[in-house]
Amino acid sequence: MKHQGGETREAKIGPEFANRLRRLKPGETVQAILMLATAGAADPPLRGRGREKRAETIASVRAASDAALPAIDRVLARTGGRRLAAHADTLGCLPIETTAAGILELAASQHVKAVLEDQPISLVAHS
Repeated sequence: MKHQGGETREAKIGPEFANRLRRLKPGETVQAILMLATAGAADPPLRGRGREKRAETIASVRAASDAALPAIDRVLARTGGRRLAAHADTLGCLPIETTAAGILELAASQHVKAVLEDQPISLVAHS
């Protein structure tokens, strides 16, 4: 299924995460991070362009992200999910919790650029 920009929802979810989603039981939830499409946001400033330009870019990304929240919330409400943060961060990333069906529906949204599994980070033991 192709969506705006020609991306398929499968292209927005990594293969390992997609495999884990297929193994979830109906109603079982998973945490993920949505990278929101921030089209229309100001281009990132070139190096050395100044604090004002960076602040303008951050405000633009936040505004573009906030515009997507009502659509994200509708999907989460239908699929028994919830946002884990009130707003997306300055990079346009939003942590959520929902079912596998919710992840797939969100990945099909024009408002979502990518879906990443929210995994804990741990140190690798040295031998």
